[in-house]
Amino acid sequence: MRRYAFSWPADVVFGAGAINDIGELMGDAGRVLIVGPAEAWCRLLYERVSEKLRTAGWQVYIFPEVTPNPTWDLAARGTHLASERGVSAVLALGGGSSLDAAKVIARKVNVSNLVCVPTTAGTGGEIS
Repeated sequence: MRRYAFSWPADVVFGAGAINDIGELMGDAGRVLIVGPAEAWCRLLYERVSEKLRTAGWQVYIFPEVTPNPTWDLAARGTHLASERGVSAVLALGGGSSLDAAKVIARKVNVSNLVCVPTTAGTGGEIS
């Protein structure tokens, strides 16, 4: 069996209450697009995260349209909103589909400040 080493320039913050520090963890304030699911359960989470970001000085825009297995069309709509608002950061909130969509959106608008907040236990997509 081969041996593998993995190194990635990502910080991982986890634990009870970690979301309370999201505004500071995002870095210098600017405009952020939150990318997440269209499901009703996420509304309160959007509000909580948005409040923390605004308190830290961020202008917050929400793209709550992610569905399972997001399409290129969905990513294009998110990219259009991010570009139109001139965001300097993208925050993924949700499961793998939200993380995947946010990665595409961030790449398409050339934003290097991508923060992923997974709400499910998965394959580690938040660091890739």
